[in-house]
Amino acid sequence: MYGPLTQAAYWSMVQGFIREGDVLVAEDGTSEAGCRGLQLPSKCSIVTQAVWGSIGYSVGSVLGTLLAAPERRHLLFVGDGSFQLTAQEVSSMLRHDLKPIIFLIDNGGYTVERTICGKQGQFNDVANWAYAELPKVLHPGTTARTFVVRTPAELKEALAAPHDNMIFIEAVMDKYDAPQLVIDSGHGMAELDYGPRGPQHRPGVQL
Repeated sequence: MYGPLTQAAYWSMVQGFIREGDVLVAEDGTSEAGCRGLQLPSKCSIVTQAVWGSIGYSVGSVLGTLLAAPERRHLLFVGDGSFQLTAQEVSSMLRHDLKPIIFLIDNGGYTVERTICGKQGQFNDVANWAYAELPKVLHPGTTARTFVVRTPAELKEALAAPHDNMIFIEAVMDKYDAPQLVIDSGHGMAELDYGPRGPQHRPGVQL
């Protein structure tokens, strides 16, 4: 419980946190792959759109699900790169006193792209934001509960917080850690895109 937080530990703890009737909104890439491996209790709903690959959609999407079904608990699963595209919608959630639980993976960039090609490419990196501070920036005086977690023990503490307002959990993980489904699908996409003689076969270019 005191070592670094890993993808395996993260999704295992998320599994234990989900309850009947939850609405899960999963961003493309790591978050969508992680949610695919979950066993959902009854009456849960999951929103995702991996077919289109439109990153950033999920933050606005959870705003929509919150407004459509305010009586249910809403969980957003998003990565740092995708979140940066539409982060301003958190402001709308705070303005309307909506209370999602936001799980953000902070691992420095586009993990799924690292599995395809460019493991160490700067084009797969993103700027380092203080994500858990954003609710205070977007809505000064907010009582949103925010956490930066780096170990399973810290994540456990965050998951035990009362859900009386927005909860924002920034989960810091290694940039090269990924669920096996992400790695397998990324390698498959590389083969589809580039073929058997593509750049993905050079040493060290794929996660």
